[in-house]
Amino acid sequence: MNSSYTGLQYLEEALAILGYTPGAVDGQWDAAATRALQRFQANHDLPPTSTMDAASEAAILAGFVEFEEEPGTHVYIDHTGQLKSASADQI
Repeated sequence: MNSSYTGLQYLEEALAILGYTPGAVDGQWDAAATRALQRFQANHDLPPTSTMDAASEAAILAGFVEFEEEPGTHVYIDHTGQLKSASADQI
């Protein structure tokens, strides 16, 4: 993940890596990000607030385990609990 990201960009990228397709990772919370969050909330038995509340943010970050296996490659656990790997250009 890019260390210069804002909080929203970090959460957008986390949703993308977890398979929820929030649209552009640009720090702008738009309709695509809202739909991704709604799917995440539904899949994790969270209240369907459609907003990035504290419970949703904590669940995203708690379920998002990521480290660099080698430069440019990220290994993470997706929303189904499967270990995945992706190059930086796939994220």
